[in-house]
Amino acid sequence: MSPHRILVADNDSEFLAVIARCLEALGYEVLTAITAVEARAVLDAGNVHLAILDTRLDDDTDSDDMTGITLARQSAPTVPKIVWSAFPSFDLVRAALGRTTGPPAAIAFLPKTDGLEVLVESVRQILQSSPNKL
Repeated sequence: MSPHRILVADNDSEFLAVIARCLEALGYEVLTAITAVEARAVLDAGNVHLAILDTRLDDDTDSDDMTGITLARQSAPTVPKIVWSAFPSFDLVRAALGRTTGPPAAIAFLPKTDGLEVLVESVRQILQSSPNKL
């Protein structure tokens, strides 16, 4: 069986590289994107089992930037998504996990400060329970 493919999208290239190396060391195949446009292209290609999306893909300094959540809501509805943020708030959690119209944008929301162990455990749990087969 081929390894699970995970998209990790974050506009911080150094942080993105660390996360990618960590997941690859655990046997996952990792695709990376530094912009919402790149992430959308990967999701639209339909070749990932899970997507991990930063909430602010366009501008870390803009507290209204929710491009990651928007992307999660609009692209690849069958792909489970984790949304994470360096700036967690109740409003972001509600935007990612709440139901407006249709299903929630993501199945998990993680503050980046929770660390790699929490992210890795979430990835493992989601991929074990996900029916998403390519």
